[in-house]
Amino acid sequence: MEDREIPVTFLNGKEKLFGILHHPLNTELNEIPMIIFLHGSAGYRIGPHQLFIKMARVLAQHGYACLRFDFRGKGYSEGARENTGYRSMLSDLDTVIQSVNSMYKPTHIILVGICSGARTALSYIKNGKQTVHSLIELSSPLLWQTNEVSTATSRTKGLITDYARKAMNPDNWKRLFAGEVNYEMIGRIVKNTLANHWFSIKNSVCVKKGEKLPGKAPDEKPFHNFKGEVLLIHGEKDPEAGTAMKQIKSLLQKYRIGYQDLTIKNANHSFYSLQWEKEIADTVYKWIMNRFSK
Repeated sequence: MEDREIPVTFLNGKEKLFGILHHPLNTELNEIPMIIFLHGSAGYRIGPHQLFIKMARVLAQHGYACLRFDFRGKGYSEGARENTGYRSMLSDLDTVIQSVNSMYKPTHIILVGICSGARTALSYIKNGKQTVHSLIELSSPLLWQTNEVSTATSRTKGLITDYARKAMNPDNWKRLFAGEVNYEMIGRIVKNTLANHWFSIKNSVCVKKGEKLPGKAPDEKPFHNFKGEVLLIHGEKDPEAGTAMKQIKSLLQKYRIGYQDLTIKNANHSFYSLQWEKEIADTVYKWIMNRFSK
């Protein structure tokens, strides 16, 4: 099955959100699930190393509608970059889901988020006004934390340690002198790590334990509009993974939300490896195929 990729826009207040809709050919959108991808604070709709593009194309070729969009202040969406935060991301997600339901009437809504996009999705399924049928979260940062500076330091230390280990490998020096090292990718990794640190510190006030984020109606219980399960995927070498997974599992267990978890061996926060990328893609595809018929 082939698909076509269509530019789409959504209006949140006076600002436009830009996205790409993967529409399987010869298929009506109101007869199939819609998978919505949520990028992290340092990225945009393609995801790290184009992970979202690759996943969306595979899923669309198997008959699923997929939407990749830019939060305000990111990519092609309107809005000032400095105003982007968890509250604006939650508002953007709510706008997108409402618009998708109105325009395309999909049978199910499935969210796939990475880093701050994953944390935004977790906040939304807890308090959001629109129904969501499944969440796949990749590398969510801590849901709450008492010391943002300590966490940022841990991430940076992990990055430095990883590259120091690689520098001790003689094979990597051979690749360096042979011109086989991808300096552009290394630069993006460092840039994204530092950007994520700043974003976490800047927005720490929005994720303190017990704080209510906008979205849920006053008379509705947490997870009132969530109708499915959560898949948790984290990298073994992500310095926040252990604590983040404990926090998320504790939250889901408290409200009796079903979940499964997967730790990718040796993987970092953004899964910069074809092997890790394939493991994630295969897991996500099987998860969706086993739960949502087209």
